[in-house]
Amino acid sequence: MTHRPFTSLTARLSIVLVAVTLAVAAATAAWSYRQALEVARTLQDDILTQVATIAATTTATSADGGPDLRPLTNRFADIDLATLPQPGVPASSPEGLRTLTVNSQQLRAVVIHRVRGGALLVSQPLGVRDQIASDAARATVLPLAILIPVLLLSMVLVVRRVLTPVNRLAEQVHRRASTDLRPVDPEHAPPELRGFLSALNTQLARVRAATEHERLFISQAAHELRTPLTAMSLQLERAARASDLPTAHLRLHELDLGMRRSRHVVDQLLELAGARAESHDRGGAGPRQVVATLDSILRDVVGELLPIADAADVEVELVERPQQRDGLVLAVAPMVSILRNLLDNAIRYSPRGGHVVIDASGTDEHLVITIDDAGPGIGDPVRVLEPFFRETVQDGAGSGLGLAVVVAQLHRLGGGLTLLPTPRSSGGTRARIEIPLEGAGPPG
Repeated sequence: MTHRPFTSLTARLSIVLVAVTLAVAAATAAWSYRQALEVARTLQDDILTQVATIAATTTATSADGGPDLRPLTNRFADIDLATLPQPGVPASSPEGLRTLTVNSQQLRAVVIHRVRGGALLVSQPLGVRDQIASDAARATVLPLAILIPVLLLSMVLVVRRVLTPVNRLAEQVHRRASTDLRPVDPEHAPPELRGFLSALNTQLARVRAATEHERLFISQAAHELRTPLTAMSLQLERAARASDLPTAHLRLHELDLGMRRSRHVVDQLLELAGARAESHDRGGAGPRQVVATLDSILRDVVGELLPIADAADVEVELVERPQQRDGLVLAVAPMVSILRNLLDNAIRYSPRGGHVVIDASGTDEHLVITIDDAGPGIGDPVRVLEPFFRETVQDGAGSGLGLAVVVAQLHRLGGGLTLLPTPRSSGGTRARIEIPLEGAGPPG
């Protein structure tokens, strides 16, 4: 189901407050009306009882022997005073309040016995009583009914006024250009929003740093691609002007080397860009990875690079540890990329007759792979991880992207790369990668 919240926080808050207020007001009004109705009816019963008591003690005897009731007549309240018996009410009726039906009319009546002159009946029609009680109850609820609309309007106005700084801040952010990544000033915002604005400014700073980094990366990539393409263009022109076939073959061979290097650079650029994009989206589901055992991945990578090692007269050794690698299943794409780039670097910078050793072992928590070479070593193991950085001791044949690709791929798996002097020889480098097994395995 798709949820569609209100676009305005003011509207949401106002509607919630109005709804709650109306519900509470309705419950309060119903309770007040009922209580007022009960109080009014109780008060009317008390009045009837008081009237009966007064009549029993103050009425005089008329000339014909009956009571003179004229002074006690109350036309406004429609209270009647009569002597018993009456139709349906015998003179022997017990004293007290009761509801009677006399001459097809429902009455609320009090019977009281005098010392002299017989019993009296003080009554009031139920319709009149109910009307008086209803009027009293409505008079109690009326102020609340007048107050509620005023209160609701005041609440809406107050909410709008209170949230004006929030709406103003949202409008300022909305009007910003997509390239405007300056921090938002939290000083003029309500204290409740300063934490959110601080987190937003932190995120903006990250985006700004990432954008600047990508801009620099694109500039460096353009330079790295422009240089070999220019060289290939010159070699192609020289091959076209060659006067004999051997010279043309030499120029074409140089052109082929330049094309291979350019293709290698392009492949690494695409690999690095893909690794960074997937690293930024690690929280998403993403496509499922192809998986394989660690031993098969190691042997495939070594077999792929053996021709390059043979051409460079470099021996590649894979340390056998079947008991520690048995059952380790890893995502193929990032692991192949990591191992290929590290092994390619180790072969490329090892001298002729050098020795490259690959060792991999797994524990319950981590996978550790080391690649030792016999090269000249690394002077700055931190800067060399940056894209396009090449140390002066290197021959310049590389693109400076291999280790950057490794770092990006390891970031996808939650691992890390450490460059150390190798303990296997006086010179050379040990590339040590460590990957959590839960991160190295296939995605769930």
